[in-house]
Amino acid sequence: MSPFSRKKVYGGESQLKVFLSGQGRNAGEDFEYGAALLLSVFRFSYFHYGLVPTLRDAPDLLAFTQANELLIIDCTIRFPNENNKVSKLLSRTDQIRAMLQSSGNAYIEILPVVITALSRNSIDNDIREAAQRGVVVLTKENIDDLMQRVIIPPTPSQLFAEAKILLNEASKPRKSI
Repeated sequence: MSPFSRKKVYGGESQLKVFLSGQGRNAGEDFEYGAALLLSVFRFSYFHYGLVPTLRDAPDLLAFTQANELLIIDCTIRFPNENNKVSKLLSRTDQIRAMLQSSGNAYIEILPVVITALSRNSIDNDIREAAQRGVVVLTKENIDDLMQRVIIPPTPSQLFAEAKILLNEASKPRKSI
């Protein structure tokens, strides 16, 4: 049974699709809410820092798997590196990594991620540039794929592993024709 069959709990699949389309009433904020809801559907433990005005300098979301893996996520309805988003995310990732090391939690594997509402073909260079810096970019196509997988959802660790594969593929040099 789909988690969306309980519409009152999740707001319904159609509402989640509106949030994740990047075209809602408050598009950026709605997109962030949609990303958080999707994380909950896939059973991540997450913190939504973007909701707290005094924490706006933090990443939008932190998502933990049960296997000590951490996604540090920034959401955008625009280009992944608009307003130096990738650099800011990397700086935040370094800060979190340092905090984890100083607290005896250096064993936690970290992966920085930008989630965008844009289509892959419109930001191919941005994806490659981010990947070369160690940042995964999830696009509209990735979100659509996840929406299709909610009936039999993969585990958070499986999704973490898939994100690492996306990073590896995106960072490979382009093949010349």
